[in-house]
Amino acid sequence: MGRSLENNFELEEISCNLCGSHSTYLIGTKRGQISEITFRIVKCKNCGLTYVNPRLTRASLGLVYNQEYYGGLGFDPCVNYFDESFFHGNRIGFMTDVRSVVPFSPKQKLLDIGCGLGNLLAIAKEVGYICYGIDVSPFAVKYVQNRFPDIRIFEGDLGQVSLPERDFDVITAIEVVEHLHDPMSFFKRCALLLRHGGVLAYTTMNSDRMYAPFNWRQRGVSWGYINPEGHLYYFDKSTILSYFRQAGLTPIDIYKNGLWRHRSEVRASFKRLHIFAQRRLSHTFYGTIYWLRDKGNGNIRLPWARLEDG
Repeated sequence: MGRSLENNFELEEISCNLCGSHSTYLIGTKRGQISEITFRIVKCKNCGLTYVNPRLTRASLGLVYNQEYYGGLGFDPCVNYFDESFFHGNRIGFMTDVRSVVPFSPKQKLLDIGCGLGNLLAIAKEVGYICYGIDVSPFAVKYVQNRFPDIRIFEGDLGQVSLPERDFDVITAIEVVEHLHDPMSFFKRCALLLRHGGVLAYTTMNSDRMYAPFNWRQRGVSWGYINPEGHLYYFDKSTILSYFRQAGLTPIDIYKNGLWRHRSEVRASFKRLHIFAQRRLSHTFYGTIYWLRDKGNGNIRLPWARLEDG
C-alpha cells in the first residue's frame, strides 16, 4: 500500500528488484523538482543495486510524465523532446550501432519502448524497419499516433501490452530502464519478445559515474542524473549483467570500439552544450567532459544484450 502525500503524490516502500533483499544503506537524499518530496537513494547491501526507496507509485506517473516533462519543464530539466535537433545526432549514431550488431534487412521489426514523441521511430522508419512503439504517457502516445498514423503505438508499460513472442529483431529503450518500476520483468519480457539473434539496444547512465576516479569532485546524489521522481534505478555493469543472466540474455560490448564513430554525435554534443549553457554552465562543462571520456572507455558504457539462438 502506498501512502498519500500533498498534491496527490503517493509513495511506496519496495524491496530490491534484483535480489529481493530489504537490506540497504543510505547513499543520500534529494528533493524532487515537481513533488518537492525529499527522496532517499539507497544501495542494496546484498547485490549492489542503487534505487529510490520509497518511491512514487505507478498511479503518480501521470503527474510527472505530462506535456511539461517532454518540453524540459518537468522533473528532468535537461531534456526537450519537442526539439528534434536536440537528440537527432545521438539517435542516428544509436541506430548505426544497432545496424552494426543486427545487419538490416527488409521486414525486420523494431519495438521502441518508451518511445516518447517518436524521434527514434522517425529514424527507424526512414531506415525501413516495421516499427512499433510503447509509452506510459497518454500525451506521448496521442502525439506519436498523430505524427505517424501508420505506426502501431501502445499505451502502458511493457507488461500491460499484448505482443507476440519471438516477433522482434530489435528492441530499443533509450533512457528508459532507469524509469521502470520493475526492471526484472522488463528484461525477462524483452527476452520473450526477441527473435533468436535479436538485440536489446538501450541507453542509461552507469551509476559508477557517481564516484568515478576521473571526477573532479565526488558528486554522489548531487549528480544531475539523480532525478528521483522519475529515475528510480541506477545501474552499473555488475548489476546489469546480473539482470541479463536472470533474464537469459547474452551481453554485447557495443562500445568497445572507442571514441566518436559518428560525426553526427559530435554535432549533437555541441548542440547540447549550446542549450545547456543557458541553464547550468558548470554542469554542462563537466557533463560534456564526462561524455567525451565515456565514449572512449568501454568499461563505463553498459553492454547491450542479445537473445542467442536456441
